[in-house]
Amino acid sequence: MRQQLKQHSRPFTTADVDVTTATKGQQMPKSPQQRMAKPTSNPSQQRRMNPKPKPPQRRKMKPKPPQQRRARTTPKLPQQKPHPDEIRVSSTTNPEKLASAMNHQRKEGKTAFRVRLIGAGANNQLTKAVARLRERLRQRGILPMMTPSFFVTDIEGRETTGISWSIVFVPMSK
Repeated sequence: MRQQLKQHSRPFTTADVDVTTATKGQQMPKSPQQRMAKPTSNPSQQRRMNPKPKPPQRRKMKPKPPQQRRARTTPKLPQQKPHPDEIRVSSTTNPEKLASAMNHQRKEGKTAFRVRLIGAGANNQLTKAVARLRERLRQRGILPMMTPSFFVTDIEGRETTGISWSIVFVPMSK
């Protein structure tokens, strides 16, 4: 072992070679990484010591042309001025604000008003708002009664059917 160390141009330290595993016929490692690495026979350990090869670079794709905007699934109500006793609901209506608006109608002294909507999303928002309104009014002994009816309107050149709810406030029976 000492003879091998003397043959090289620079002096080696014990960090360069693992003295316990070196044999007479073994060549000394050349790069600093190889000098620091311990020789192993386990292929999984060799894979961990060797850096992974870089994946091939992807081809740059041409940018796609901008797509046309999809049509709305729930059409908007026509931009007519609503009746003063009418509230319009869409799928983006905030249920808490809708419940407050319906409660405001009651506070103004109105015993009945209409709510118009088109589409399942708008109906969902109205259902949530009525549940909140019901909780508020239950403490005061008032019950909102709702009666549905259908209406037909012309939106963008085609007939669309919507739901109109008549809401009446009645005192709860004891």
